Amino acid sequence: MKINCPLCKQKINVKMFRYFFIGRKIECDNCLASLRVKEPANTVIIISTYLFMVLFMFVGLLYKSFFGAVGMVFSYYVFELLKLKFLEAEK
Repeated sequence: MKINCPLCKQKINVKMFRYFFIGRKIECDNCLASLRVKEPANTVIIISTYLFMVLFMFVGLLYKSFFGAVGMVFSYYVFELLKLKFLEAEK
């Protein structure tokens, strides 16, 4: 899973399980910032967002509609915004 560093805006590769625990540190390789998880990511929100992405993708493929593509992109951006909520930066 990739997250954006709040300080330098570069993408950081993070293992998914590290994202679920309060106080876990994630290091940014670019700016050497130490990111700490503020609150645990809600597993239900993450899984349901992925399920909505897959559902909208299949609806778009089955019915060849614009609705499926728009729904998939929307749920992806909701997931990206949720990831930003759970991090705080320390120097």
